[in-house]
Amino acid sequence: MDNRQLHYFADGNTAKGLVSFRDSNICGLETLYLISGSPGTGKTTLIKKIYNYCLSVGLCVEAMHSVTDNNSLAGIIIPEAKLGLIDNFVKIKPNNINDVIYLNLDLSVNQSKVCRKFESINFYECKKRLFFNLAYRAFEGALSVHDDWEAIFIDSMCYDKVNKATNQLIDEIFFDKKTAKSSAVFHRFLGAATHGGAINYIENLTKDSSARYFIKGRPGTGKSTMLRKIAQTALQKGFDVEFYHCGLDPNSIDMIILRELGLSFFDSTPPHEHFPQKDCDKVIDIYALAGAAGTDEKYADEIADIANKYEEQIKKGVAYLEQAKKMNDKEKVIFSNASTFEHSERAYEKITADISKKQST
Repeated sequence: MDNRQLHYFADGNTAKGLVSFRDSNICGLETLYLISGSPGTGKTTLIKKIYNYCLSVGLCVEAMHSVTDNNSLAGIIIPEAKLGLIDNFVKIKPNNINDVIYLNLDLSVNQSKVCRKFESINFYECKKRLFFNLAYRAFEGALSVHDDWEAIFIDSMCYDKVNKATNQLIDEIFFDKKTAKSSAVFHRFLGAATHGGAINYIENLTKDSSARYFIKGRPGTGKSTMLRKIAQTALQKGFDVEFYHCGLDPNSIDMIILRELGLSFFDSTPPHEHFPQKDCDKVIDIYALAGAAGTDEKYADEIADIANKYEEQIKKGVAYLEQAKKMNDKEKVIFSNASTFEHSERAYEKITADISKKQST
């Protein structure tokens, strides 16, 4: 059996605040476990244990990574079992799912022990919210600077050439290809800002692609627009589309994957720049195709200044995320010391039995 694992972020610490696309990744599930509980009550441990169990029995697993803690999982999806297990910290709407089970791991917490630490918990929670908000403000500043970066190149582009190249690519990809079904649509993040910096799983997500298109260019040159047009054609022809949004600007698209066609297309520029490694890898350089020659040189000083300001804002945001992580860790210690983890252990037995039952049917 295929033991393939997919890794991605369904949430993002963005210039628009905490943005979540978890809802779009639970479509098609029959069973959904939603876990609630304070930090340190065993949510991450439970999700990781179920994840490892699935791998041990040969099931494919999709791992949703946490943007709060690099070492944590926010949830897992098990497509073959049509089952999901998600931390309900970010509320989702489990529409059209037959069986939704809520697990509250706070039930294993000795409340008298926690009450003695109430002031500390309240302090850590307030500081954590403050640091997250400061991080989002810094990322908002970074996006504003990025807009200035884009403005330099927007005026230098011949978008008619970009549109022509996009249409040619679409004709090449979808010639004589169509399905009779409705498309499934998934929204995720290409990468995410975390307390450890920017992280992405491009290599994992695209490793099965028979062709990967590395889209190069400058800010504002039309990379996201090209991706949207390809995706729109795929949807019109009934193919499933995975949209991967920009970790800074969730309104922008940085990658799409058409798994039924074995194709992936992604913005291969910093901070997620990759280089061709296989014969099937192809580079599309939009700036070289349609940009005015000499623009980099003409605005070299302005671009360098913008790049420095952008990097400064990103670093500031990441530093605030690191402070938020420290507050969360302190809170974890309090709840962990007050928890028996009894409900987490029971939940593990229930969920693994459920998965095993679904495998046998």
